[in-house]
Amino acid sequence: MIMKRLVFALSILMAGAAWCCAQSTTATPAAADGGHDDIYYQAPDTVALVSVDKIKDKDTKKAVKAEIGTARFQKAARAMRDGYFVLMASSVSHSPSGAINPSADEQSNFLLVQGNQGIFQTASRGINPGLNNLGGFTFSGRVGTPRFSSNKKGDLFMTYTLVGSDVNCDVYITLFHGSGEATATVTPALGHGSFTLRGKLRPYNASKQHSRK
Repeated sequence: MIMKRLVFALSILMAGAAWCCAQSTTATPAAADGGHDDIYYQAPDTVALVSVDKIKDKDTKKAVKAEIGTARFQKAARAMRDGYFVLMASSVSHSPSGAINPSADEQSNFLLVQGNQGIFQTASRGINPGLNNLGGFTFSGRVGTPRFSSNKKGDLFMTYTLVGSDVNCDVYITLFHGSGEATATVTPALGHGSFTLRGKLRPYNASKQHSRK
């Protein structure tokens, strides 16, 4: 089922449809990053991988988590610059309505970039089917030339315009230094306000994923 959903998402992306009103288009953590989010490290003088949460020494645990966070940031930053990634939202908020979905379904709320094509989707469990029958809307289009910048903390920023056949969306992504956590603010030109997605940004290349199947 996951693969069927993902294939459908990518077919919509390649077709360049601007608004999808009847079907589910989803990316999944399993497809993007193997489905594993446990933190492990190579324990000194052993050949076993040890869960970080089981490390008793506080200083060691802190140092290991910082090391892993840095590695995740570097991996996510490289994916952003390469233009092949997915941000799966664990929470979604809307401004100016103030509506918040604090426990969003990551498989249905996401921002996907695949080279010069992208998808932005929101969904909720409310009774309103929305424009995509998922309680939200799905927007796909061409990714305009991205711009990158950073601040003194080392956070990485990426901005671009998602250009559809009828409507454009301005996208502003912040990847927080020392982690794979990110936020994305998406502002459709239709005047419906802005959506903010919060979650993990991970490398994802659809063509490479398909070649493994």
